[in-house]
Amino acid sequence: MRVVSSFGPPSFEIVVSPAPGDGVVVALVGEIDLSTAPDFETALREQLAAGPVRLDLRGLSFMDSSGIRVLDAILRDLPDMRGELLIEPTLQPAVRQVIALTGMTEALPFDGPPPAEPRP
Repeated sequence: MRVVSSFGPPSFEIVVSPAPGDGVVVALVGEIDLSTAPDFETALREQLAAGPVRLDLRGLSFMDSSGIRVLDAILRDLPDMRGELLIEPTLQPAVRQVIALTGMTEALPFDGPPPAEPRP
């Protein structure tokens, strides 16, 4: 396991560890916002260039539109990168809500059923 990036408050970490079988797990902890999204995008692109990635967002307590923009850009570029991306479907409510509100729930490659829509 290695921490790719760690920031002060609000804390944000990117932890890369071997995945069972092939590839890596990229786990995000903390908050993705305008200040942390560029590091998230760089780390995810680097890992996708090296092999399959399972993206674990369970440790995210917050994600704004900056994180959505990164995910959207990665999805658009994925065929050209010849990368393989799966996303852990377990999400904290605030992250699940921003994904649902932006219409990304069905677009993201969740490993299993997409997370349930938040209740009003």
